[in-house]
Amino acid sequence: MTPDERQERAENRFLLLNTKPAARNFELSLCAEDPAYWIWNDQHYVWTRDEYDPVSPVKPFPDEPGLRNLLDEIHNGQQQVTCIGKSRQLTVTWLVVAYFVWWARFVPNQLLFIQSKKEEDAANLVFNKETGMGRASFIEENLPKWMKQNVSPSYGILLYPNGSKLWGIPQGGDIIRSYTGSGLFSDEAAFQPFCREAYRAAKACCRKMIMVSSAEGGSFFGQLSGFELDQVGTFGGTE
Repeated sequence: MTPDERQERAENRFLLLNTKPAARNFELSLCAEDPAYWIWNDQHYVWTRDEYDPVSPVKPFPDEPGLRNLLDEIHNGQQQVTCIGKSRQLTVTWLVVAYFVWWARFVPNQLLFIQSKKEEDAANLVFNKETGMGRASFIEENLPKWMKQNVSPSYGILLYPNGSKLWGIPQGGDIIRSYTGSGLFSDEAAFQPFCREAYRAAKACCRKMIMVSSAEGGSFFGQLSGFELDQVGTFGGTE
């Protein structure tokens, strides 16, 4: 298919999705089956904000083979724990946030923790006072009108009409121990002094744990993952 043919096909699909409820319902079923389709199909549902680009900071999610492979490992891998090392701007945090938004939207009654060292940092990944300021709320805000849901935001939280909840929490295991979570995303895990406690608490209840971080010598994340930066590690045992 030539670029012009792909463009024409995308435009025709756009028209259908904005005028035909049956087409929208079918499209939503495809999105529910595959997070990669939701993120990267020709309609560009998922957008990011690139703070390093002063000219065009808001853009469709970058379609790179490495990101697709990483999402496949996260979503389809059988391991409970996935560790991801990063040393440069790799869009990894955006990718995992987008995956958790997909999870909350399309799987009912999920409790999904997004954790960072401080509560404010975690809220910046979910919702921080204004629509679009947190990354998850930014993704929601930039979805096409026909796809938007009645999502209820509060500080660090997005509540979905299907009963699912995204909850930005500070480091440590206290909140995780108090609830039965479905998934945990720990961002910059190596810089969380209480990462070990969060890991132990989440290991007992969460089906998926995704731990992302740049370098920090002597951290629990480094001990747990056991690999160099810019690599993906899977871990399903005990520490």
